[in-house]
Amino acid sequence: MELFDKKQDATKLAGLWPVSVNAKEELFDDDTFTLGAEASSLYMSLPQAYALLGGKVPMYRKMYENATLTAAGHNVFRPMNPEGKDVLLSGTVRVGMTDNGNSKTYLESQMQYRSCFAAGMFALGGALLNIPTHQEIAHKLVDGCIWAHQVVPLGIMPEAFDVVPCASQTNCPWSEWLWKQEVWKKANSLEPESNPTLNVDNFIKEHRLPKGFIGISDTAYNLRPEAIESLFTLYRISGREDLLDAAWDMFQAMQSATQTKNGNAAIVAVTDEGSEVTLKDSMDSMWMSQTLKYFYLMFSSPDLISLDEFVFNAGGHPLKRPKAS
Repeated sequence: MELFDKKQDATKLAGLWPVSVNAKEELFDDDTFTLGAEASSLYMSLPQAYALLGGKVPMYRKMYENATLTAAGHNVFRPMNPEGKDVLLSGTVRVGMTDNGNSKTYLESQMQYRSCFAAGMFALGGALLNIPTHQEIAHKLVDGCIWAHQVVPLGIMPEAFDVVPCASQTNCPWSEWLWKQEVWKKANSLEPESNPTLNVDNFIKEHRLPKGFIGISDTAYNLRPEAIESLFTLYRISGREDLLDAAWDMFQAMQSATQTKNGNAAIVAVTDEGSEVTLKDSMDSMWMSQTLKYFYLMFSSPDLISLDEFVFNAGGHPLKRPKAS
């Protein structure tokens, strides 16, 4: 972690660390930056470590503040949606070079289920360090994950999907034409040759794209905990009561779709409905160690594993915080 601290401001996107690093050679020169797959646990560990160590190692506070400052300005974006909801999602940023040799950032507006953890990170860090703007971001990121669950008929957000990023976080009117244009572009980007005659309406219907989604690169749901983890964290910190209803709807949808005789199974495609839903022959341990645990705690008394006394690590295990001296 001292090496990561040393290299934080020396990466191609200062403040964040690339997905791939070479710690032995101290090379942090990759060009892909995300809060999602392959990186989420690193970022969540920063406020957790700060709390677990009683704030006595300031390195973690500095790393968290610098990382979230960059992420909020580059990775976090507002998706265009027909309901006009003021919500946020977190995408992937790639750093490239312009013709004149300057670096330029490119946002890939793909949301991953694992990126839902970011809401809990901002909520926890904002509470520990008294940063009100982080609480605002946390609420909007949670609302983004709730929205992504609600618009899918099965009531479960897919592992990865693409949306249209808003040009502004303060004003983002819905445009049916722009949405379909972006669906057309995305569909053609996946093919070896573009198809100018692609019927967008048929494509949307065939792939069961909710309004606002321009593609679903991974239709599965692998029993992940990140959404309910963030709902739980934000609820414990803010007391926002509507999160209880959102969590209950989420739990009922997951239980209804994934329950089997001897447990719960991952879903092949959340775009399927009813009898069409196909299950994988797998139940990852995170379903019980994290997902079900956070659902249980969501509806438990707030003094059960209180966040004033415990900090959860990335695996969902509560560790006792030191008492204030």
